[in-house]
Amino acid sequence: MKFKTRLKELRKERKITQAKLASKLNYGYTAIANYESGKNQPNISDLMKLANFLQVSVDYLIGNSNVRYKAEKNIWKEAIKENLKQYDIFLDYSDMIFLEMLYYKTNEFMICKKLTVDSITADNMDEVLKKILENCLQSFSTSLFLLINNKPYYEISKKIIAKELSIM
Repeated sequence: MKFKTRLKELRKERKITQAKLASKLNYGYTAIANYESGKNQPNISDLMKLANFLQVSVDYLIGNSNVRYKAEKNIWKEAIKENLKQYDIFLDYSDMIFLEMLYYKTNEFMICKKLTVDSITADNMDEVLKKILENCLQSFSTSLFLLINNKPYYEISKKIIAKELSIM
């Protein structure tokens, strides 16, 4: 099955319009329609965003696999939690958000660089990790910039923070 067909199928399963999906992902209102019609193709970062939102693997979304759900992500997160528990380190919500970003940026990096698990060695691990963390920082900076410069999101954030601090 092709990407455009899978995207439409998944969107309809969730009973969400093209415009609503585009809005949720901060895309232009015609982006999803263009993907579903085959006029445009998403880049890797957008594929990962779509797959994450639709809760499927990128491979499933683009038609390379019929394995729909991302069980590997949960296995990965559980492995990290178990390793941290050995050192009495427990994760809070912000840590989990960072781990989600790290997971997706790692996968994105591996796909972009056409790397396999076997191609990462002890010799190049530090360099690979540094590049992945730089990608996380760039992505976070971009998201924060967009949040601050988007008036509705800024106002919502301000209200949430004010409420949390009992200012309002």
